[in-house]
Amino acid sequence: LLDAGVDVLTTGNHVWKFPSIVDVLERDSRLLRPRNFPAGNPGRGWTVQTARDGARIGVLNLIGRAFMGPADCPFRAADEVLAENRDQVDAVFVDAVTAVICVGELTVNDAAFAPPNATAVTS
Repeated sequence: LLDAGVDVLTTGNHVWKFPSIVDVLERDSRLLRPRNFPAGNPGRGWTVQTARDGARIGVLNLIGRAFMGPADCPFRAADEVLAENRDQVDAVFVDAVTAVICVGELTVNDAAFAPPNATAVTS
């Protein structure tokens, strides 16, 4: 896809199913893993690429924490990246991978939630 002209690819928690991708994550700044994965994971979660019109576009990849395994707070990660890089970009694109699966009733802090006709909500 990168050879076909895609500027940046973002990934999620399934990226680790392919061990051969680790070298690419380390080598190519256009392939991102979620920025809020725990420290020590290969690759990066933020890049700045130049658009055809010369604009500097920041791309931030984040992952939610519900049912997704270990990850740092995506909001803190976003705040840190934006605070450190605000002056280096003209615009920021954020890809936030989240998934909430609800089959039946979900109870959180003694409040019950059951979205009508919903089995999965993603964003």
